[in-house]
Amino acid sequence: MKVGDLVRIKDTIVLDVIVYNEWNGQMGIITKVPRTRSGMWAIRLTSGELIATGLKNRIEVINENR
Repeated sequence: MKVGDLVRIKDTIVLDVIVYNEWNGQMGIITKVPRTRSGMWAIRLTSGELIATGLKNRIEVINENR
């Protein structure tokens, strides 16, 4: 995943329990990628909200900016 990629936020399953995620299904553009192992992806949602996640499995790439 790189800056400019269109992504969808999705739930993750942890120990057979679905983790609540208020942004589930929303789409956005990656604005920042992690530079360290503990870094975060910054995503600007189509609603205008800026969110961040450190869990790559919560992000689904819809369209790559290549």
